[in-house]
Parts: sequence; structure tokens; C-alpha cells
Amino acid sequence: MKVIEGGFVKEKKNRILNDKILDSVSKVLEIHGAEAEGNYILLTEVNGEIYIASDLNAEEFNFLLDTAKLNVLYSTSIPQG
Repeated sequence: MKVIEGGFVKEKKNRILNDKILDSVSKVLEIHGAEAEGNYILLTEVNGEIYIASDLNAEEFNFLLDTAKLNVLYSTSIPQG
């Protein structure tokens, strides 16, 4: 697993959500190209509410989310946005 945009620092807080999401998607497209196929999980937090969008079924969603969470928790270096 590769963390492309960690965003673990809060300096970019004043940017609108749409710009942050589009920047992250652009980074994926730079690496894999516009025709790349795959699955996605989008987690956002707006005014204290969490929104989740995904094209995975429940089992695949939970596996991917748990795998990503564990990789970030156990990585030796967390990229700083």
C-alpha cells in the first residue's frame, strides 16, 4: 500500500473540500493514468459528520479499510502533506 496524500498536518485547513479531493485524485491519475481501473473508498468529514462513498461490497469494503488503517498505523514514517 502506498499513501499518496496523507494530509496528516492541518496547514491546508482553509482549502475547500472539493479542491482537496481533486488534488488527491490528480495524484492517483499521475501515477496510474486516466484509464486505470480499481476500486475506491472516499471518506470525508464535514461539520462533524462522516460521509463514506465506495463501489465495494461490505466484505471488500471492510477488508480494504482495515488493511489501509493497519498499514498507516504500522508504517515507520507517515508522509507529511
